[in-house]
Amino acid sequence: MASKAQKQFWYNFATINRNAIYINRYHAKVEIIDRNINIFSALASSSSIAGWLIWKDLWFVWTLIIAASQVLSVIKPYLPYKARLRALSLFGPELDGLALAAEEVWFAVSHGRLTDQEIHTQTMALKKKVNLAQKKSFKGMSLPEDVKLLSIAQSESTDYMATIAGDDDAT
Repeated sequence: MASKAQKQFWYNFATINRNAIYINRYHAKVEIIDRNINIFSALASSSSIAGWLIWKDLWFVWTLIIAASQVLSVIKPYLPYKARLRALSLFGPELDGLALAAEEVWFAVSHGRLTDQEIHTQTMALKKKVNLAQKKSFKGMSLPEDVKLLSIAQSESTDYMATIAGDDDAT
């Protein structure tokens, strides 16, 4: 039977693991959005003259594309994707490292090699490191929750944690 300290460590470990998966998936999503914005802007601005000749019968559509490109160029510095991309690219690897550290400690925890006080100390140390990494990476910026990505991350994390738990009672 797992102690309360072991269960708390397991919960913290599982949460860090889930969040690492979530942040890495979120990073990939934001990268795609940023890349698409850049591609659209580049194509619309660099092909405007050629497009005008080709699309002269559909001038209204081409006018909308050029107008959208111009508006995007003006508002792009105010869109959150670049800042989020930077923050996520810092935070993801930090969480990956903390998940690995937690997995390493879990081995000792699950085999009863640490006292409840030592487990609690390890749990609090991990929580503090996650908090510090988040503050350092996001610097007060918030990240809107993506329910779909969170659900995927939870499912992947649950599967991964099940392989680690094996026959342990801590889950």
